[in-house]
Amino acid sequence: MSCGLATPAHAQDQDEATPGLPRSGAPYNAVERTQQPSGNCGIQVNYPHYSTQYKEIHTRVTSFCRDLVLVSNTVSAKTYRSRWFGWQRVSTLDPKTKTSGNVQEHRRTITAPCDKGSQYRYRTEGFGEVSTGAQTFSAASYEQNDNAITCG
Repeated sequence: MSCGLATPAHAQDQDEATPGLPRSGAPYNAVERTQQPSGNCGIQVNYPHYSTQYKEIHTRVTSFCRDLVLVSNTVSAKTYRSRWFGWQRVSTLDPKTKTSGNVQEHRRTITAPCDKGSQYRYRTEGFGEVSTGAQTFSAASYEQNDNAITCG
């Protein structure tokens, strides 16, 4: 008997969450430090919650930078549910870039399936990248429920 090793039947059962992300929000950091944004630039991830209207898990992710003139603002996200082995990814929001309108703020909502009667904790990781054209800044953060959500 091998303890702690993945067997072929459970090879996919492994924690998929990104380690080391700050919780709730994070400031943008410069890839090349020539101009540093203040605290008015970053990524914010709201709590995952059950939508009674759509019968799924929703999380809003907002990338913002109110200090710099931006030419692009990109947001992507991943949602996980808690399992015995760690976090299992259940949804991915592919990167989408905003290049017109109010580029200083870009809000997106990631959705995840939620089977009626199921009970899981959920974690959403948000990833953002903003560009001034001369410089690129990136940030990542997560938020999660500390108690299980029961899907209705």
